[in-house]
Amino acid sequence: MNCSDLNEENARAVKRVLSAQLQAFMDKNEISKTEMAANCLFRWCINVIEETREFDAARYLDSEELIAEYLNAAIEDGNPDLLRMALDNIAKSKGLGRMLETNWH
Repeated sequence: MNCSDLNEENARAVKRVLSAQLQAFMDKNEISKTEMAANCLFRWCINVIEETREFDAARYLDSEELIAEYLNAAIEDGNPDLLRMALDNIAKSKGLGRMLETNWH
């Protein structure tokens, strides 16, 4: 079965199952919805950046909790370039522009 084979009723059923599986995973691993959203946003940003340079993650960093989780995801990744990108996005979301661009090195 692929996505084109799903009718509306089947799609709702699949959504319920996936939602339940995601909730079970989050409960088992003690992951909050905010942490999951931040981690997904971080991973999504990486994928989008690989495809285009026009994406602006700073537009989506609209709460302190999300920013903290976004930063934690970047730190956990261990890639210094990704950490720099995350710090730039956080600074930009706070109206500080790309201050790290010249002061990072």
